[in-house]
Amino acid sequence: MDREHQSRQGHDLDHLAGMPVFSADNQRLGTIDGVVGPAGATSERFMIVKPAARSQMDGVDQLYVPESEIQTVDHDRVILETPKASLPTRKWSAPPAGPRRS
Repeated sequence: MDREHQSRQGHDLDHLAGMPVFSADNQRLGTIDGVVGPAGATSERFMIVKPAARSQMDGVDQLYVPESEIQTVDHDRVILETPKASLPTRKWSAPPAGPRRS
């Protein structure tokens, strides 16, 4: 699947591992380390994002970002709909119920 300029629909999350993740206000958040949730199922999948060293995420080891938060997948990055300042309200540091790494 071509990763360049994909819309919110049709993401193949398994092929995004290693890509950098940016907030809506163009702040680097980290890198996709994996995916949790059942592939091809109707329930939502989550990207496991390892924070970048300079992202200052207050001791967070990883984020579980829902697939629905992806705004754009470009050729060199994943951009979320959420600005960095809103991340603490998202509670993405806790794994989703019953995660399964795919």
